[in-house]
Amino acid sequence: MFLTNGAFREQYRNGGPVLVWLNLDSQEGVNELYALWSASQAKIVSPPESKPWGLYEFTVADLDGNLFRIFYDFATPEREKNA
Repeated sequence: MFLTNGAFREQYRNGGPVLVWLNLDSQEGVNELYALWSASQAKIVSPPESKPWGLYEFTVADLDGNLFRIFYDFATPEREKNA
């Protein structure tokens, strides 16, 4: 994976930040990663919370402004059957 800053992306007419989605296996996993990244003073864009669309998620930005959306999908029907 190669992520760059906005100035580099502008050369290729792609000026916006990259958004990377990371799907974890549990809400606890999301919370653990949030705690780890928060302790390292990562730039937290939004803290973990349950969303109406069925994801438990938080968002963090890297130094170049790219975004990482960390989530657990608690609303997928397959998960509900196995819960």
